[in-house]
Amino acid sequence: MKVSDQALELFPWIIWQIWKARNTKVFDDKDIDPIDTYQLAYAETQAWLAAQTLEEMTEEHTYTELGLSQEESLPVYPRCQTDASWGVDSPFMGTGFIIEKEEGDCIYGASSMHQVMSPLHAEFAALLWAMKVSLELGHTSLHFETDCLQLVSIIEEEEDWPSLASELDEFFFIRASYTCFTLSFIPRLLNVRADCLSKGARARDSICTHVDTSIPNWVAHQPLLFG
Repeated sequence: MKVSDQALELFPWIIWQIWKARNTKVFDDKDIDPIDTYQLAYAETQAWLAAQTLEEMTEEHTYTELGLSQEESLPVYPRCQTDASWGVDSPFMGTGFIIEKEEGDCIYGASSMHQVMSPLHAEFAALLWAMKVSLELGHTSLHFETDCLQLVSIIEEEEDWPSLASELDEFFFIRASYTCFTLSFIPRLLNVRADCLSKGARARDSICTHVDTSIPNWVAHQPLLFG
């Protein structure tokens, strides 16, 4: 029997929601209705598919529409690039950021945290962590960059997204501490360093945190990505 593409796309999200429902029963003694589990899985699948489509289209056409090449698009400093690494079969997610000043000085951040609901939630967690750390380091004027177009759209348009309500509240609370805060989308090809940090953190398969001017020794491809 042939399984439809839609069913294959939905399957890992159903497994993830069943696992969450199981944890809710074990730790909170609460029962989750199977219909609610399916509806949550379906909603998260659609959100993830929409995000992938939008990001792929933007990566292909952003510079063409603006009449710019990637080389002609000048970076804004100081800046902080963020990314997240999420896997449906992993108990942990990874986050990474790199704060870069115009003179070339960099701060590298990488952490692994307990798994969250979806890739979008992971991207939001990565941004929030980078914002908190940058404030702790005294950076109150910073331009943030992420390769998650959906996250940028939700924040800029202040969309109503119930599953992200607490994250949005936290974002606006933290943002109020900045004297200057901007956020923009960048293609994945321009965000490989933060991507490498987040994947390296998740691969450790345990809770960990690294914030330093040096690159963590457990990050792969250091010479290639960081020089």
